[in-house]
Amino acid sequence: MLPGSSGLWRGFRPRPPSNNYRQRLDTLVNRADRTLQHYLSLQQERVKTLSARLETLNPQATLARGYAIVQKGSLLLPRRVK
Repeated sequence: MLPGSSGLWRGFRPRPPSNNYRQRLDTLVNRADRTLQHYLSLQQERVKTLSARLETLNPQATLARGYAIVQKGSLLLPRRVK
């Protein structure tokens, strides 16, 4: 301790770096938000893709493209209408 400084540091308590914690928390929250938004965007694209694939299996869409749906026994066969 320095001579004559005994009372200088009495009662001094360093503040916890709360601003650093708040900044870190804000950074993490923002990162989590961006990650969630990206994930939801990918899932929306996946739903659109699956929906389009499912639409191609729609019998009405098959007929609209000019195909007939022919049943032979228990087997359904799409045929091109000429």
